[in-house]
Amino acid sequence: MKRSLSVLVMATAVLVLSTGAAQAKGGFELLVGAGINMCSEDGDASCDTVESGYFGLVAPGYRFHRNFGIFLDFGYGTIEPDFEGLPEGVDTSAYGIIVMPTLRGFVEVTRGLELFAGLGVGYFMFKTEAEYEGESASTSLTNMTSIKVGVGGLYWVNPQIGVGVMADLISTANSGEFCLEYPGEGEQCDDLDDDADIADFWQIGAAAIFRF
Repeated sequence: MKRSLSVLVMATAVLVLSTGAAQAKGGFELLVGAGINMCSEDGDASCDTVESGYFGLVAPGYRFHRNFGIFLDFGYGTIEPDFEGLPEGVDTSAYGIIVMPTLRGFVEVTRGLELFAGLGVGYFMFKTEAEYEGESASTSLTNMTSIKVGVGGLYWVNPQIGVGVMADLISTANSGEFCLEYPGEGEQCDDLDDDADIADFWQIGAAAIFRF
């Protein structure tokens, strides 16, 4: 993960520091994305018991310079738990939520074609739920701090709409709380162990941006 994160950070720096002229001249924008959400092992954090899911992103922002914009990313992602040994009929689900200010840099590489890279830091929570015979239990990681590094490309089909692809890597620090909730017992939370490893997530999919 550290090598992947380093490569993306360098790519972000190259784009953000570039003096190339992007097509945009500033203003309010809305970036949206959707695609595959994939677990990525980090240290002792394993992805053996989960399968890929989906993500969605809505990020309103302001392009204060043709090469720079600040966005507030609202993201939702799912994965599919694949736990062994559960009784037949147990339904499991897992999802994560991020709220993250993200700085993005844009560079026009040819007329109408724009590359971008982003770096964000913000809130992350992740929850796993199991339901059986009308009762449910859950575990959650809350009040976490995550770093997101991403790259992408856009083709402006007209001055107001661009379409393309994006890829983000989300890495979470082992801070925050670990919570358990069982039927009839309410929720119990403790600080997360400082030695705990938390899996990263790759989010790869389609992107679109709208300029106002």
